[in-house]
Amino acid sequence: LEKDFEFEIKEGDVNRTDRKAQWEKAAGFIVRHGFAVQTHSNGIGQVFKAFSISSMPVIESLSIDEVGYLALCLLPHILQPRTVQGKEGKRDRFSATTALGQLIQFAKAGSSMFAALETLKKEKGVTQPCVLAFTQTGDMGGKLSDLFVIVDAVPIFIPGSNVSVSVETLFASFFAFNLSYPPSLYGVYSLLEMLFNVPQRSNRTRV
Repeated sequence: LEKDFEFEIKEGDVNRTDRKAQWEKAAGFIVRHGFAVQTHSNGIGQVFKAFSISSMPVIESLSIDEVGYLALCLLPHILQPRTVQGKEGKRDRFSATTALGQLIQFAKAGSSMFAALETLKKEKGVTQPCVLAFTQTGDMGGKLSDLFVIVDAVPIFIPGSNVSVSVETLFASFFAFNLSYPPSLYGVYSLLEMLFNVPQRSNRTRV
């Protein structure tokens, strides 16, 4: 997967260390920006509430991976999905909740991978690559236990629950398998293209 990705983006001339640093720097900005614009009623505020974060000192006490995980959950809310041109000229609308579900799914730590994959397939309707986070509570705000990237119903284990690696692996999968970005996440993946200095190819050729 990594080799295919590197071949695809070689013209970007950005190595893996640089991509990791770029994501970690961006994640810090995303979290600080989100905290500044949150309200009690918007989705951004609900994410901070789920993580029990009520002040900047709490944010400053988080580890790099915790900041990255929080940023990942915030992105679909900060980059609100827009109405896009759908099939037969219709306009498709997407909520931030829908976008979040296509970016990252949650399962309770200790539950089986089989059950988690069945949930993705039967209940969530997620068909494109996404992150699967096992947390202590089974939801977004729980302490992160294990991270996987799911590609074509195949789980890719992320050692040490490294969020930077999970983001890169998720992004790389769309290039390696020539997949289309989910329309609700065009904004998120466009941001990653910019961060990783890769050619802007938001409309992949295969769904």
